[in-house]
Amino acid sequence: MARSPFSASAAILIFGFVVLSTPFAIAQAAASLQSEPPKPKPEDTEVWSPEPAIVTPGATCGAPPSDATILFDGKNLDEWVSAKDHTPAQWIVADGVMTVNKSAGNIETKRKFKNYQLHIEWRIPENITGSGQARGNS
Repeated sequence: MARSPFSASAAILIFGFVVLSTPFAIAQAAASLQSEPPKPKPEDTEVWSPEPAIVTPGATCGAPPSDATILFDGKNLDEWVSAKDHTPAQWIVADGVMTVNKSAGNIETKRKFKNYQLHIEWRIPENITGSGQARGNS
């Protein structure tokens, strides 16, 4: 019987490469494949950076927190544009309030946001009359 050239060692195919190894190394590799991988420590899986900034609440009731992006300050529409053609927004600003101008169409912010908290304030009429969207804020 002809003797295999690999009788004292064996060929193993790993990721498309042939690796020659001794029977002892093969037995060790097989044993390590059968044992469970080490469990990660919590420190290995926790995200430590970037560390979130500390957010300070507003100094007074109704004041924005320290990390807020103010999109409407009650004075102007500088942060807003027409949704149709990105020209300056043409809604009405009076007495600290932004009011829809139907003929101007929809508006959107100049900035794009992906992950955010949204804080909205609106007024409702004291004496609600009418029906449908004529009743104040819809």
